[in-house]
Order: sequence, then C-alpha cells, then structure tokens
Amino acid sequence: MTSTEPIRFVGPDHSYWTVYEVADAHSNPWAGRSLIFVSEIGFRRVREYPQAWRDMSPVELYELSWRR
Repeated sequence: MTSTEPIRFVGPDHSYWTVYEVADAHSNPWAGRSLIFVSEIGFRRVREYPQAWRDMSPVELYELSWRR
C-alpha cells in the first residue's frame, strides 16, 4: 500500500518543504502523476521522479525538486 501522507524536510538552504504526490488533472489519461514541492518561498511540480521517492534523503528530495 502506498502512503498518501506528505513528507516534510529541511533543504540544504535551511528552507522548510512539504512534498506530496498528486494525480495530474489534465484531460490526457497518460499525464500520470506529479510530485508537488511547497515551501514559504514557492512551489515546484516534478513529473518525472523515481517510484521510491519516499526513501530519498532530504538533500536528494531537494535536488529532485529542481527537475521537471
């Protein structure tokens, strides 16, 4: 069973982030899922990410947040 709980972490720049997985709301059925990264400085959406993203370290998650 996959957890739907968000993960909270502190980035290497000391910013606080919350990341969670969502289904894309596009009409395209192949759109898939995205990770949403949210902090006090903004948000990011990542569409290509590893299935085991929940096992990544805070530094790895922060680096992942810069991908598209």
